[in-house]
Order: sequence, then C-alpha cells, then structure tokens
Amino acid sequence: MADKICREAAEKEVEGWSELFRVTLDLGTRESIVRALMDGRIIFDKKAEIFTIQLRKPIRLENGETITFLKLEEPDARQLRDADKAKDDFESVLRLLSSITGHPLGVLDRLKQKDLTLTGGVFTFFA
Repeated sequence: MADKICREAAEKEVEGWSELFRVTLDLGTRESIVRALMDGRIIFDKKAEIFTIQLRKPIRLENGETITFLKLEEPDARQLRDADKAKDDFESVLRLLSSITGHPLGVLDRLKQKDLTLTGGVFTFFA
C-alpha cells in the first residue's frame, strides 16, 4: 500500500492529523496508529479527508472476493443517527463502519480485533 516510514516521521504525521482534527489521542490509540503508519498501512487524503486502512487480515468473501482495505471518512448526521439505534456501543461502531464503508455488517463481523481496534482509533479523528 504505502511506503514504510520511520517512527519519527509517523509520529509527526499523526501529530499533524491530531492538530488538523483538533483531537487528543490517548497513548494506546496513538501508538496503534503510529505503528500502522510506520508499516505503510494507513494513507490519508488530506484534500478529501479520507483515511485508507490496509487490513492486516483480509476478509475473504464467499464469492471469492477479498476485502483488503477500508476507507474511512467523517460520518454525516444520518449515519450517526442510524448508528445510534444500536443496542450497544460495539454494535453502534459496526453500524457506523458499515454505513461509511458500504460493507454489510455480516462482512464487518469478520474483522479481526487488531484491524477493528485500528479502525476505531482512526475514527477518533472524526470525534
């Protein structure tokens, strides 16, 4: 996906995103994002404000297709309202992710924990 970069460059990039979105990341979230950026697994399109995350564990579908990345952008009011109808916070996050990425909940249920954690961390920029 993207080229690998050194820790210093990744930390600087994440700091820039934090300033752009005016958010403060907790240390664990920040470290998760920095490591993924160092590994070349995150690309940020500053103009469109869209993050592309390469999954560590691709999702293989029954039809033979494979989902290898997710694109995340700031949710709109409708997406937030629909996600708020969930029975708990976890389902709310999955509903929101489904709405933003266009992938059904059943597909996103197959996300591995590390990919889901990273995705949640990136969502923090839009909080």
